[in-house]
Amino acid sequence: MIARVGLTTAILAMAAVAVGWNARGMLGHERAVRAKNLDFLPSPVVARVLSCGHPSSASRLRWIDAFAYFQFQLDRKDDTIAGGGSGFKRLYDMLIGLDPRFEPYYQHAALCLGGVLERHQDELGYLQRGTLELPQASGLWRSAAAVLVTYYAWDAQQPRNLDRFLAAWADSETDDNAKAMVWQWQRALARRRLGGLEQVPYWLDRLPTTVPDSPMSAFIEGILREQIARYAIDELSAVLAARQAAGEPVERIADLLDAPRLATRQLHLQLGPVAVIDGMLALRSDPFGYPYQLRDGRVSSLGLDYRDFAKAVAGTDTKLQSAAKRDGGWPKDLDGVAAVGVLLPTPPPEAEIDYRGQHLIARIPDPPASPLTFR
Repeated sequence: MIARVGLTTAILAMAAVAVGWNARGMLGHERAVRAKNLDFLPSPVVARVLSCGHPSSASRLRWIDAFAYFQFQLDRKDDTIAGGGSGFKRLYDMLIGLDPRFEPYYQHAALCLGGVLERHQDELGYLQRGTLELPQASGLWRSAAAVLVTYYAWDAQQPRNLDRFLAAWADSETDDNAKAMVWQWQRALARRRLGGLEQVPYWLDRLPTTVPDSPMSAFIEGILREQIARYAIDELSAVLAARQAAGEPVERIADLLDAPRLATRQLHLQLGPVAVIDGMLALRSDPFGYPYQLRDGRVSSLGLDYRDFAKAVAGTDTKLQSAAKRDGGWPKDLDGVAAVGVLLPTPPPEAEIDYRGQHLIARIPDPPASPLTFR
């Protein structure tokens, strides 16, 4: 019995040592989303040979690993690889070559090339390729139609070709209700062309294809909030310019609640910056939950300023990491960061830059209101 207790104690002690040894590298480190570049992108033919008869399984493993590359591109936005060519195209050509019947590959290829890099011709190419391989995949048809309308204006410039495209989509559907939905989608196009918000319907169509709270979902929701905030700034700035041209005072943001001039703007009722509360005009919070402001004679969205600031800090941190690897060491504080030639962005009101764990971090106050949601 004593020997058994001693053995148990020894095993527990060794397990504790092993856990402590493995956890030692994590102590003192900030949690961050994993991001990396891609190291190996074989052609589809080579990839099938390397999969050793299991192309679908190999493609799933390579796809999972590639999510870190997506995060890498959110900051970098340049997928050029050694020798030229597109990293995203090489990646998704390989994945589709391994398993051409897996719909998410086409959706993700479109998101990466169209949403991140804004190469909409490549985006459309993958979506149309998907409709050939998977003719009954309604999501691929819907996304392709959204690209044709949003970025190529087929509803205005090529309505007959759009009708043919929608007819092909309807023919591919096997369910009568699904066919009817195609024509309802076409009739709704005219009502959904929103002045200053033309891309919003496109991104709203893409959002349901993402997993809630995932990086892709957050990316699309960020774009939607950014576009709505810029729309509000443009509309309020038009009222500001009209008042200034008429010699009327504009000393605070509330002065822009000018009912006659707002009426001429024909603001969108749900997405515009102005609401009617208890019979009175009131400014909504911006889509990020912060107030619109009048600073230095210009209308601004504090949430949009914070978003741009966070992007700038992330980009500056990337430059810092490169400089530190080049010089063989990291600065001790923010003054040291500037000393190595890395220029820090100017923070908006109440925002700051922290330097922790050898990384630059944007510190932004919590919004006083809830951000606009889209689900």
